[in-house]
Amino acid sequence: HSVDAWVTNPVVIDYRDFDEENDDVVFWGVDYENTTQTCVTWAGYLYGLDDDRFDESRFTIGGRVDGNIPNTRFDYDCEAAYQFGEIGSDDISAWMFSGTFGWRPCTKCGDPRLGIGFDYASGDSNPGDGTAGTFDQLFPLGHKYLGHADLIGRQNIVAARIEGSYKILPKVTFKGWFHAFWRAETEDAAYNAAGGILRAAGGSNASEIGTELDLMLAYKIDRHWVASIEWAHFFAGSFIDQTGPSEDVDVWYLTIQGTF
Repeated sequence: HSVDAWVTNPVVIDYRDFDEENDDVVFWGVDYENTTQTCVTWAGYLYGLDDDRFDESRFTIGGRVDGNIPNTRFDYDCEAAYQFGEIGSDDISAWMFSGTFGWRPCTKCGDPRLGIGFDYASGDSNPGDGTAGTFDQLFPLGHKYLGHADLIGRQNIVAARIEGSYKILPKVTFKGWFHAFWRAETEDAAYNAAGGILRAAGGSNASEIGTELDLMLAYKIDRHWVASIEWAHFFAGSFIDQTGPSEDVDVWYLTIQGTF
């Protein structure tokens, strides 16, 4: 078992001076994780965000479970969260769900893994009705969940994906992901990985944002270091096509990661 609790102010990056904390924003949380069982791990959390700039008080309660299905080669990772509170004169009611299911056909022939995933984060179906329905990512991780081009965020989104990995050599692993993205509510915007607006609502009733292909080749230098090269390509969908610039996007990454 483990329990973590914190209270913090986010730090504002200032390239011309020393960074300072933002006293207008307070973020706090409590995390609980149960790791006593060998085949499953489950966790629960409660987060609070108070933002004086927008007169916002938002609470997020959620849970996650992951593990392996006994006596099979299947694994899973599921998470769900609900948000409530107030922002300005509106009540907050938003939620998200994420699920991934994987299968390892064998462990000796390159340890291949195939997986499917689904993500949903609510949007605001009726702006101005007194209820803010757009899920807030809070302080999101880029390059983590919804494509490595970092164009799509977990707000007003329906996303499906297939993924796979294969060890070409003992130290060389190939990984790939294919994502498809739609707006959950056509009255709401499409949001990016940082929580900003990728494309504002209006101008189109289309829900399709686009698709994305991510390919990675990783080399394990030793038990602490991994080097990788990666290509991500975003194919613009009908909503992007109909509301502004819509050229496809290519992103390349060359990274070295150390773990101690």
